[in-house]
Amino acid sequence: MILHLSSLHCTKVFPLLLVAVLLNAQASSSTVPIQATVVKTCTMLTPSVLINIPSYSASSAATGSGLVQVKCTQGTSISFSAIPTAQQVLNRVPAAAGGTLTMTMTNSTTFSAAPDGALIGKRTYNVTIPANQWQAPAGNYSRTYTVTITFS
Repeated sequence: MILHLSSLHCTKVFPLLLVAVLLNAQASSSTVPIQATVVKTCTMLTPSVLINIPSYSASSAATGSGLVQVKCTQGTSISFSAIPTAQQVLNRVPAAAGGTLTMTMTNSTTFSAAPDGALIGKRTYNVTIPANQWQAPAGNYSRTYTVTITFS
């Protein structure tokens, strides 16, 4: 029985000793610096653009357009590479079949802010195949341009 009482006595004393230890505890603090650098970055929203003119008849002009979009971090400057806007030639596919069509291309560029604050650059390309190209054999015609977006 004495052992039992001694055991109970220790149980009651232990919480008091724990409180005494916590009351004498000390605290120390320190700062933890965190740094981040946002780099100027752009991503293509339209990685591949096809300007499709499904049918052309020499009796009337045909038009088509395509849009290239890029999204960049705030404070980034964007420029689109120049593409010839003077009269250009579309080549018949396959090239061995011979034949060409002439076309003209214009473009316009706009910049706007996205809801998240990013910069959106848009360049629209408008293509016109003029009428009266009766010499062009029936078939598919094609031309490829590379658009380069420069940002800083």
